[in-house]
Amino acid sequence: MNYSGPTSLADVEADLLLSDEDDIADRHWPPLESHTQHAGPSPWHQPAPRASTSKRSMDQTSDTSDSPSPAPKPGVNVWHGCMRRSRTATSLAANMPPPPPPPPPSQRRSPAASLPPASPPTDSPQVLALREAVTNLTARCTAITAQFDAIETRIENLVTQHATTERTLDSLVESHHPVIATVATFSEKMEAIVAKFEKISEQLLKEPPKRTPQDNPKTKGKLH
Repeated sequence: MNYSGPTSLADVEADLLLSDEDDIADRHWPPLESHTQHAGPSPWHQPAPRASTSKRSMDQTSDTSDSPSPAPKPGVNVWHGCMRRSRTATSLAANMPPPPPPPPPSQRRSPAASLPPASPPTDSPQVLALREAVTNLTARCTAITAQFDAIETRIENLVTQHATTERTLDSLVESHHPVIATVATFSEKMEAIVAKFEKISEQLLKEPPKRTPQDNPKTKGKLH
């Protein structure tokens, strides 16, 4: 039996059943004494001719798997055959090369990660809907940006107008300073004139002095 690669223990046992190594093992390995005391001596029997090939076809495998195993005959050492096969399988398994060590976790890649992501077709409804949504969103962003630009321009114009109005008011205040001073001076003069009129009015409203007969010129001549 020559194996070109790793194989399972079940295949090794199946090949042992079809090979001539059982006949060779019967000649070299005697049956166990402890088992023969209970089961009785097993007479030597002529082995049936078997195929010497180590491979089976798929039909033979299916037939042997479906067919029931034959019952042991009286005087046949069944335990002897199981021990022989297990020893042969153990020796073959020991001679098999060990499996390669697994790769480190950093080099392990899942099958999904090794495959490129599947891209949907360009004419699918999902792609068309996504393109339309992106186009609408881009248009809305452009419109909002234009509105912000217009608001910023209006704010700049208002700031400029406010600065111009402030300068105009400052100029008016400066130009009206002489007028304000003139009005203040006129108000002071008017207050002085009003005070004089009040004094004159007080003098006019006073009662005239009473005259005596001596002060009258007519009566003064008669008395003389």
